[in-house]
Amino acid sequence: MVDFLVRTTGHDFFYQIFEIIKVFCPDANVMKIEEKALVSNQSFFLDTYIKEDEQGITIEAEIREPCGKVFNKSFSIKKREQIKIEKMKKRILKLLAFILLRKIFKNKKQPWGILTGIRPTKIVHELLDEGKERTEIIRELKRKYLVHREKSELLIDIAEIQMPYIENNHPKKIGIYISIPFCPSRCIYCSFPSNPLKKWGHLEDEYIKTLVKEISILGKYFQFNDFIVESIYVGGGTPTCISEKNLNILLNTIAEKVMQNNTLEFTVEGGRPDTITQSKAEILKKYNVNRVSINPQTINLNTLKIIGRNHSPEEVIKAFTIIRNNVPCINMDIIAGLPGETISDIERTMEFIKKLNPENITVHTLAIKKGSKLKEIASSIGLPDEGEVEKMIRKTREHASKMDMRPYYLYRQKYMLNNMENTGYSKRGYECIYNIQMMEDRQTIIGFGAGSITKVVDFETWEINRISNPKDISEYIKRIDELIKRKLNNDILKRLT
Repeated sequence: MVDFLVRTTGHDFFYQIFEIIKVFCPDANVMKIEEKALVSNQSFFLDTYIKEDEQGITIEAEIREPCGKVFNKSFSIKKREQIKIEKMKKRILKLLAFILLRKIFKNKKQPWGILTGIRPTKIVHELLDEGKERTEIIRELKRKYLVHREKSELLIDIAEIQMPYIENNHPKKIGIYISIPFCPSRCIYCSFPSNPLKKWGHLEDEYIKTLVKEISILGKYFQFNDFIVESIYVGGGTPTCISEKNLNILLNTIAEKVMQNNTLEFTVEGGRPDTITQSKAEILKKYNVNRVSINPQTINLNTLKIIGRNHSPEEVIKAFTIIRNNVPCINMDIIAGLPGETISDIERTMEFIKKLNPENITVHTLAIKKGSKLKEIASSIGLPDEGEVEKMIRKTREHASKMDMRPYYLYRQKYMLNNMENTGYSKRGYECIYNIQMMEDRQTIIGFGAGSITKVVDFETWEINRISNPKDISEYIKRIDELIKRKLNNDILKRLT
């Protein structure tokens, strides 16, 4: 493990520096110090400062290796350039740190440059809003963020596909997210608010009852104030792991209280193939669910066992066939970079999916998340190296293209292998509306249930006002009246009416 000591003078951007260090050294132990005297010869030392005077702003970064070798870089901003100055200072400091680290860690390819945020496509949408052309956007992403051309092209392609879905948004057009935080078991890579049924199943009935109350009261509010519900997404967790009785109660409530004649999309995250049955599929069809996700992740049985999945490839085929006869659009998730897997495993999984012929595929890069079991055991199990992960991602893109799919949404997570990305692919006309709207923050999303987040979009500033429900199921149940009132009394949400 590499030790990094960081000193910040004249600014409080330690977290941004921390993120850039983690891009190059995911396992680095990064510590903030106040005095240079505390620096040891066994550590890297990154010294950063921002100085402001009448002439302008000077930003500097200097890095010293344990061997004593020193690199430094500086940048000046004139006073007349002080538009969105805080944002600019932060970006330039990240640039300087990145450039210095790149000199030391020469073998690390970083195609995303300094972009460490979840939603890189948002930057492209902002540039498109300004009327910039493709070549200008590529140049700007390179100059300001050091993004490689291949990734810039990918972002622009995705943004152009998304434009018809977001250009007609308005304050009263919303999406709905409904959380079912139960799972049959917990996968080793998961950090989502999911609760294994074996431990938390006794709360299922009470949770559904509470969720129905939240949906009913707020659904009435949205109907009364003429909101248009464009899409509904039931996620988790694994929504299809709840009982048939509760699934029926939940979907009936959604159909009666929030779904409208002009609702275009109704997704239920099936997730685990072993939770999908004929009778549950018929319930989905009964309430006009038109998109279901079935997530094999891989078809390697040994890998499935390691990550905590209990299904087999045969069960994936069975679940897919059941859903295909009841629902028109199917998504399938896979993960690149799973323990012990090689590019051959990814190819076999993609060939398997190709035969099933879903409308959507979502390719995730394994992320070693805080709070996951994987974080605890990552050093003791074999994960693919960086070069292998990059080849895996390229291979999935090739296969998706052969299936007449194109990338339609993209997001990134912290601590992903090789600092890569998650990409959703779709056949034309089957793009998931909810995924696009939620990821680009161009539409208000109302969250229901434990762990859900409501994001209210201010259409004048594009600022996001977040209202979170507690992750803990018992707390959610106990506080439901307060949580409902908090949404109803939210000033920005009221303004939309």
